[in-house]
Amino acid sequence: MEEITRTTENITSIFAMLRPKEEIKQIFDKNGVTRLFVRNILGKDSIVKTYYDTPTQFFASCGINIYTVTSITDKTKQVFVQLVKNTKRIYFLSDMPTMIVKTLTLKDDIRREVDFIEAAVYDIFPNGLTIDIRKLIPSLRQTIVINKNRERYRVFNNSGLKVILSVDNVEYKNLMTRISDKVKQFEMQLDSHNETAYKDFVHRMSLQVPSLVPMDSSDLVNALSRTNFKKRK
Repeated sequence: MEEITRTTENITSIFAMLRPKEEIKQIFDKNGVTRLFVRNILGKDSIVKTYYDTPTQFFASCGINIYTVTSITDKTKQVFVQLVKNTKRIYFLSDMPTMIVKTLTLKDDIRREVDFIEAAVYDIFPNGLTIDIRKLIPSLRQTIVINKNRERYRVFNNSGLKVILSVDNVEYKNLMTRISDKVKQFEMQLDSHNETAYKDFVHRMSLQVPSLVPMDSSDLVNALSRTNFKKRK
């Protein structure tokens, strides 16, 4: 049975790791930020995030990302239609969903999800995009592929703050420039509704592990910044 969710973007903070072994010890220092938190081990996961667009990059130009997230470990797959952060919409749309998600089977091809993608675009932009969306969807092609092999933990305290911590080996592949890059990352994701407390948690963690290098909260932005250039001859 298909499952469709209308929601908003997850709140995440991503950092590049320069000295992973040392930084992991600092992150989980028993006298550090997490000392008053309970920690659960969520275990390992391997995910593939694949972004799609038309040959003319139509959806990106309109402020829409279309991508799938596949968990190799859990054998799950979801397709996302998401408003790009900071894309302007008219005022009365500000409280409308910015991300529509549908659960697929591992074998499903998103180019066959014409009805879902069209409906999701109209959920985000009720006035449409001045073009017949249905005709564009079959031309979607892969543009960016991100592989993450990760070790995940959940920490929570008695105030209700829940944060997922993840240490990731990440590979970015740009299928347009044919350039790839690898990086070790530390990611924090808010898993509750305590946004103010979460921001304080991230700030204190940054002070605790000063060698962590802040990256953009968007995987796509990070991928493009590391792979969107011409190879040297």
